[in-house]
Amino acid sequence: NKTFNDMKKFIYSAMAVAMLATTSCKDDFAESFVGDEATVEFSISTPETGSIYDLANETWVKQTVGIPRVKETPRQRENRTIFEALTAAGERLMRIIRKYKQGTNKDIKDFTDDVNALCDKWNF
Repeated sequence: NKTFNDMKKFIYSAMAVAMLATTSCKDDFAESFVGDEATVEFSISTPETGSIYDLANETWVKQTVGIPRVKETPRQRENRTIFEALTAAGERLMRIIRKYKQGTNKDIKDFTDDVNALCDKWNF
């Protein structure tokens, strides 16, 4: 029975270290340790950021409450993707602007006028 208790302590310690290293996918992580209930007699919990676990005493010193994970809807995913495309276009424009540093003063002035006109059109 001593060997079983030593093994149980080792499993608790390993799980605690793994849980503390986990910052996302908490539900999936917890489910991966669920086994045959007839042979496995321990409970697990996944920590939130700021939780403290005492390995020596096998107890939680501090358990914080987290914010429930909200699944992204298809509409939110589409909006995020569209905004990422806009951001990429803005970064492309910045690369073009940096290249204009070597251009002629006339080209820089004309391009500046074009960029300002675009900004005026979309400013709200």
